[in-house]
Amino acid sequence: MKAKPIIYLLTLIIITLLVTDCSKDESFYIEYPDSGFFGKNILNINDTIFKYDDLNYGDGYYYSMKAILPSMDNKIKIEITGTRIAAYNSQGWLYEPFNEEFDNYIFYSEGCISSDARIHFCSESEKRVTINIYENDDVIPTRIKSIVIKN
Repeated sequence: MKAKPIIYLLTLIIITLLVTDCSKDESFYIEYPDSGFFGKNILNINDTIFKYDDLNYGDGYYYSMKAILPSMDNKIKIEITGTRIAAYNSQGWLYEPFNEEFDNYIFYSEGCISSDARIHFCSESEKRVTINIYENDDVIPTRIKSIVIKN
């Protein structure tokens, strides 16, 4: 009759696994607020339509690109493709040099809890823009956001 303690132990383990919440801790999520210091946040979940800034970079419509990281150990990478942009007053964002012939931009934030930048979409016509968001060390986008810029 030595099997009973093993059965009790297995039953206890199974019950513990069933009542333990295996979901990701909320403290690990990167936040994308609806707005930042410069206005509506292009990274937020809900908004998908933005206005372009004609060709006067920085003179018209502008938005925020804001992310709040849960700790200094977290990092984020943002790829914006589909239109030219101008970024000003970047707080916590680093970005790679770009070739103005292409509409591809990569921004990084690491070691900073709250990153924000003033973003202008520079266009002459309506365009569809893709924003790939990579959280921490993800090699595929954690989230892909498609937006439309128009006059």
